[in-house]
Amino acid sequence: RSTALRYIASLEELGVPIYSEQGRYGGYVIADSYRIDAVRFSEEEIHAILFALDGLEVLKSSPFKTHFSNISTKLLQVLSKQSYQTYERMQKHLQIRNTTQIHHAKHLEALLQAIVRPAFLRIHMAGQSHVIKPLALWFQSGKWLLAVFDIGIHDLRVFRCDLIDKLAVTQLTEPVLQALPDFQHIHLGNFNELRQAQQQAHFAITIRKEGIPLFYSKSFPQMVLSELDEHAVITGRYNEEEMDYLLDYCNRFYRHLIDVEPAPLKQRLVSLIQAHLHTLQA
Repeated sequence: RSTALRYIASLEELGVPIYSEQGRYGGYVIADSYRIDAVRFSEEEIHAILFALDGLEVLKSSPFKTHFSNISTKLLQVLSKQSYQTYERMQKHLQIRNTTQIHHAKHLEALLQAIVRPAFLRIHMAGQSHVIKPLALWFQSGKWLLAVFDIGIHDLRVFRCDLIDKLAVTQLTEPVLQALPDFQHIHLGNFNELRQAQQQAHFAITIRKEGIPLFYSKSFPQMVLSELDEHAVITGRYNEEEMDYLLDYCNRFYRHLIDVEPAPLKQRLVSLIQAHLHTLQA
């Protein structure tokens, strides 16, 4: 009873009209006349929202693609003629130019639902099947990426969403469930730190200091930049399936590249460059 009275007092402090009804079926009731005020935006705030939505046009696919379109349509309908003309001028002179999504990803909405309403999925990609617990989605470098716990290898992994051909919700047996870690504390902020070190390799990319702006224009969460006297070193860890991403990343620094470690990664990069040169000279 004391808890209920505290809740009622809190509502009254917020200005909610409450009255009591006597009798067997009585109690505390919110007055029928009470309404929560509708959220209202100024024209400048609507312009800001539309600008943000326009910036998302680079995404060919998104968990909220249809919702973005609906929001824009509703907001444009409430603009005055003069404000709409202002918005049209703004579109011509103010833009967000970002990396355009390269490949369409078909299952983003289902993946997001499996994250927020925890579920296990069986996905099929590149002729292989994986049972996973989706943990996070993010868009980076023109691709949608999916952080998962792979039940088969009992480790955290990253998959490209556009490579997922099909998926379906699946159930796990009780012994398998009991052996799984607690997923509630895994998120994008600590995902790479939690990946098993024995399944990762350390890398170091040594560059001239002139290449530092390139690092800040496109870096990944697991990478660290250390500035030394005459050069800088980018360090981090990678899994074998991320090799192609890392090689592409190294290529960004071709004007400033000094060295790459470990030796197998360096050799792969040299082979890739030699293949490109052979193609250009053919």
